[in-house]
Amino acid sequence: VDMCRPVTVFVKLWARGLASAAALRTGGGERKRLVILGTGWAGYSLFQKVNKRIFDVIVISPRNHFLFTPLLASTTVGTLEFRSIIEPIRNKGFRDEHHFHLSSAVGLDPERQEVECVSTLDSRLSYRVPYDYLVIGVGANPNDFNVPGVKEHAFYLKNARLLLATVGNFPCTENKESNPHKL
Repeated sequence: VDMCRPVTVFVKLWARGLASAAALRTGGGERKRLVILGTGWAGYSLFQKVNKRIFDVIVISPRNHFLFTPLLASTTVGTLEFRSIIEPIRNKGFRDEHHFHLSSAVGLDPERQEVECVSTLDSRLSYRVPYDYLVIGVGANPNDFNVPGVKEHAFYLKNARLLLATVGNFPCTENKESNPHKL
């Protein structure tokens, strides 16, 4: 069973419906601004499928790539390299180089139709991005099912940078005397 299929079908149908509705409303004139928060499964799928001739698509995310998380575990044991499960988003068909924001969305003003952002590179830089349509696809936190100790001791496989830092901190040695647990 392909778990991504229902999401992909939904995104395709939704993007087509939204694109045709926007074209009718604007009379085929000026493009509406579609802001997508996140570069995960939903955000990245929508970004690829939406008609960019109808919309100016702005993507706001603290990550400049899509991470294929089902294969992230394979990278920890060396079956795959990290770069083989990461898809950069910067060169994926933006109309303008300023349509990708390496930032976190920290606020939303639905009355003024603006997203408040803070730059990932410089946390002192705060700004607002206006939108006509907003898609919030920021993902979710892993569920620990209220198992005691999981939050304090588990490593969730959702972030390649955190995983690399974590794996790099495990002691590895070839000297059996200094590591009695090594087989």
